[in-house]
Amino acid sequence: MDAILAVIVGLGLAAACGLRAFVPVLGIALASKAGFVTLGPSFEWLASWPAIAALGVATAAEITSSLVPVVAHALDAVAAPVATVAGGLVMASQLGGPIGIDIEGMNPMLQWGAGLIAGGGIATAVHAGSATVRAGSSTVSAGLLAPVYGAIETVLAFVASVLAVVVPILFATLVGAVLAIAAAIIIYIVRRRLARRPALATA
Repeated sequence: MDAILAVIVGLGLAAACGLRAFVPVLGIALASKAGFVTLGPSFEWLASWPAIAALGVATAAEITSSLVPVVAHALDAVAAPVATVAGGLVMASQLGGPIGIDIEGMNPMLQWGAGLIAGGGIATAVHAGSATVRAGSSTVSAGLLAPVYGAIETVLAFVASVLAVVVPILFATLVGAVLAIAAAIIIYIVRRRLARRPALATA
């Protein structure tokens, strides 16, 4: 059970990294400091006060820049690899302790590889989707909605980070429900479009 919870926490925080790269990393550092989560031996430095202070500054800078349309769009290209690394970091940090993997005896390349594939992949996918929505909203509103969307991303990143750590089972259930609804909507739209094609061809 601990192994499942650790994986859920890692994946949940990785998904949040796609919205705000540093918020979940700061979250897992604070959660570890408070004793809510266990970090792998190679990642205990995350819970140190210097690391928490640096992550706090980076988080504040990231949130502030997301509220400025020109800066937010300019940072999108840089934010993608940062989100990938952050997602890989939080996922890899959960590969020790609670799930019983001896990180000290594990090849670091395998550890980071697993983290980047799972956590980094999810963070990248979420970031790509978020960037697409942001670009669309900016096109429609001439950039006026960019600060609002940036604020929404920040709130979602904080909420996801807290839920993933405090109530991981509930978080996983909510994410599963959202994904199921999204999949149902996509399937419905695709079927509607496919159903219209014969009618258009006949006309």
